[in-house]
Amino acid sequence: MPVPLLANKFTAEATWTPVSGLSADENHQVIIDPTALSQGGVRVDVDSIERYTVSAGDPVSARIVEVGSQLDLVAIGGGASAFSVSCSPTSGKIRKHSGFSATIDNSFSAPGTNPTGIAWDGDDLLSTDSISQKVYKHEGISATLKSSFSTGQSVADIAWDGSNAIVGYGSTAVRRYVGFSNTIESTITSHEPSVSAVAWDGVNLLVTGNSRDSYKYDGFSATLISSFSNPANARGQGLGWNGTDLLLAPTIVDSALAYRLDGFSNTILETFTTPEQLNGIEWIPDAFAGSCFATVI
Repeated sequence: MPVPLLANKFTAEATWTPVSGLSADENHQVIIDPTALSQGGVRVDVDSIERYTVSAGDPVSARIVEVGSQLDLVAIGGGASAFSVSCSPTSGKIRKHSGFSATIDNSFSAPGTNPTGIAWDGDDLLSTDSISQKVYKHEGISATLKSSFSTGQSVADIAWDGSNAIVGYGSTAVRRYVGFSNTIESTITSHEPSVSAVAWDGVNLLVTGNSRDSYKYDGFSATLISSFSNPANARGQGLGWNGTDLLLAPTIVDSALAYRLDGFSNTILETFTTPEQLNGIEWIPDAFAGSCFATVI
């Protein structure tokens, strides 16, 4: 019986086209649902690579990247067990939500007193704290810590690009570190004068902050691809990416909300009210992000 197929390496670089219905048979042939592509169906053979599956019947979102005569299939699980995680400095809590909703399944105290950001590295939760000026790696999604490092300055948010931690500060600066360490690989100057949130969409850096705008950059660079004004002209406080849509935690007077936006745009698809103002939000897929090279048959 066909099951969704994913690989555990992320290599896509190009304009992405969303598709769905990704599945593989016993010969590892991948079939794309013909209704999911505007130009019609595509059938590909997957190269022999390390791979894993999600539960049969789980919906799987995917993107196809055309690279010359090849396709790069990028899949992210979106089944019922996927969920969002948030953090708030008001209570100092990190919360696990039921899907993208206000329902809290679990919560625990953050390692610092002022949690400002969270990310997911595929195995463990990463969090930041502006007062301790540290970045933390948790054991899975728990209060137990594996490791941490000091940044030497107030930290606003964190993202993970598949290999490296990306940290935003309350300035124009966004830094990429070597793996999970305090060794700075490179720094870019963003268009955002006061970065409060960063995210990674699998290919590009996403940034928002006090300017009330959100920005998409070409990979990890200062080259701007696009931008938009945040809904309700709100300051952006937290960013996440669920594989197809942007998650935004805005700062709105007398409101504590989380938005799911349509792709990278200010079109609101879904909203829920949070217990308190969020400083970070992240999506944890039921099957972790991955990609594989494939050739068209």
